Order: sequence, then C-alpha cells, then structure tokens
Amino acid sequence: MAETVSKGVNASDLSIQPTELKFRFELRKNIPVTLSLHNPGQEKVAFKVKTTSPKKYCVRPSSGVVEPGATKDVQVIMQAQREYPPTLADCKDKFLVQTVKVSPKVTEITPDIFDGANASNIKQSKLRVVLVGPPKPPSPVPEAAGRGEASWRRAAEVVDQRTVYFGASAHCGAACFLLGTLSLSLVLSGLSGPGDMVAHMVSYWLVHVPRNFL
Repeated sequence: MAETVSKGVNASDLSIQPTELKFRFELRKNIPVTLSLHNPGQEKVAFKVKTTSPKKYCVRPSSGVVEPGATKDVQVIMQAQREYPPTLADCKDKFLVQTVKVSPKVTEITPDIFDGANASNIKQSKLRVVLVGPPKPPSPVPEAAGRGEASWRRAAEVVDQRTVYFGASAHCGAACFLLGTLSLSLVLSGLSGPGDMVAHMVSYWLVHVPRNFL
C-alpha cells in the first residue's frame, strides 16, 4: 500500500519552515541550514527526515518526537564540497519529512514506529534544495583611491611649500610638475603607496639640490 503524500508542507502533522532549503554554496566549507518543526496539535508527533543524497548532507537529529505546542529545530548540514556543481540552478537534491502521531508514552523513535505504522497514517512533506552563489567580496578600489588622493594632496602641499621657499624657480616648477604627474598617474592606477614615496622624493630633491642648479 503506497504512502500518502501531503499536498503542502503545512498539511503535515507538523508545520515545517522554511518551505525550501536554501544553501549559500562555498567550496570546502560545511554549510548549515535550520529546519523548524512545529506541532500545533494536541498529540505527540514523531518525525523522520530523509534525503536523496545521504552522503552529501548530515541531518541532526534525523528523527525525534515533537510535543504538543512545541517546536523542534533540525540542523541540515551540506558537507564541504571540493568542486562546484555544473550549475547551481539545476540542483536535484530533495528532502522528505515523514510524520505520524504517536502515543503520549513514546519518548524516542524506534524503527518500528514508521515501519509498523499504518501507511495511511504516515504523512510526508517534500522539500527541495536551492543553491545560491557565495557573496561577492567588497571591492578595494574606493578605499585605495581614497588613500591615493590623500597621498596626492600631501605631495602637492610639499611641492607648494618648497616652491615658495626657493622663489618659485621655473626649473623647480618643471621638475615638480613632472614628479606630480607621476604621482597622479600612480594614484589613478589605484596605488596609494607610491604616492607617499613621491611626496618624500619631492621633499628630498627640493631640499638637497643646490640652489645654483635651480
């Protein structure tokens, strides 16, 4: 005699949330999802959780009893995977939650509870697995650009101070313009460190080059 399948997730003896198991896929990392089983009735309900891919998932606990009005949390863990699936959207993995009302004296699940029960009393709810990609890392460009802009301002301040000090020599201005252009190009390339180096180069050059050279 075939087991009856409930039409909806909440048509079972238990209210099951969420209605699908969504895993944010990441390589070489265990990914847990919590399944909540709530018993809205007045009788104890036994449950058993099965999957089409038992080697891929770990379910804790895979069976148990939910008291009237109580909620039981089940942790479903996708075990660490070594390679990406061909496509995340085509995941065929599924879970099956079986439930049956039991006597108030039942405190734990034994094999005969589901095997010996009348098939018409066993209800089933199917849950599909949904895989989503890992979150994208934040781009480092804005922060690097901010540091580069600060380095450029420091270089420019040094150039202005030294130029005034030495009488705004034309040769000095040309050299500063070339070095400033180099610093700006490095900043626009996202490299803030060289901007700091250029500021020190400008300062050193303007202080130590003889004035008759300027």
